[in-house]
Amino acid sequence: MVPVAFLVRGICGFSFMLMDNPESFMAMAICVVLIVFTVLEAISIEVLFFKGMPSQIRGTMMGCFAFFGQLGTLLFTLIGGQMFDRIGRNSPFVFLAAMDTFLVVLALTMACLGKFK
Repeated sequence: MVPVAFLVRGICGFSFMLMDNPESFMAMAICVVLIVFTVLEAISIEVLFFKGMPSQIRGTMMGCFAFFGQLGTLLFTLIGGQMFDRIGRNSPFVFLAAMDTFLVVLALTMACLGKFK
């Protein structure tokens, strides 16, 4: 499910390059799909992350996972805002799509190597 979520998010991100009007119905529909698959991706990653973890460290790891996830969100917000202002209005979405494409390749590689059991 993780590669599918990243793939759909990547497609949504790249489709923003084709948008002329960010207030169109199509743009809103893409945003809804993007949000749904972002939630699906987050749940899938958490399940994989905590699946085989010993119960003694699960709380600590959940805290670290949440902290670094929020730190990533903060950093992307800052970087994405600068990209929007300096490069163009589509650039944060293209960056997101490129990162998701990279993560699809990474997840598929890990799946082929048997890392997801």
